[in-house]
Amino acid sequence: QQNLQPVGQPEINAEGGASEEIRYTATFEVAPEFGDIDVTTLAIQRATASVEDADIDNMIETLRQQRRTWNVVERAAQDGDLVNVENFAVVDGKRFPEVGVERGVTVIGSNMLLPAIEQALIGMAAGDEKTVDVAFPADWRIAELAGRTAQVDVKATKVSEPHLPEVDADFIRSFGVKSGQLEQFRAEVRWTGSRWELVN
Repeated sequence: QQNLQPVGQPEINAEGGASEEIRYTATFEVAPEFGDIDVTTLAIQRATASVEDADIDNMIETLRQQRRTWNVVERAAQDGDLVNVENFAVVDGKRFPEVGVERGVTVIGSNMLLPAIEQALIGMAAGDEKTVDVAFPADWRIAELAGRTAQVDVKATKVSEPHLPEVDADFIRSFGVKSGQLEQFRAEVRWTGSRWELVN
């Protein structure tokens, strides 16, 4: 009777009434009235995507990084290396953890660990150990270290360098390009990049 245009399902609340009556309240949102719209006055912006050759090169390099493998080396760690780490912290004479060490792994430069620890790893070979002052953030997971500066014993247990795959036929086929041809691969990357730009 009211010519309403509900949006979604109504919320129904039953109400009391005479035995022969059914009473309820229905609460719902309605579509707004837009009135008549003159579409000839609307300005339409068509989305376009522009993917340059440099963008394709960057995307292929990103794909190579995602498929990288790690080779153990005997030399000192440098930026970009994967380092296995053992550490413990000491503040006010108390050790964290009390027994043993915390173990982790980081790619130097990735900030996976606290910056002071990652910086300390540069120049360390497997088996090397050093102590550095580390300022822990206020929201650190260990309350006794949060917002404090502690001495951290850092030990590198393994150093590995990255190996990036060649952009050869096998690499290209691994992304579903059956021909293994570089030009077709670049065309696929361009199309994917164009679609991503339109969506975003």
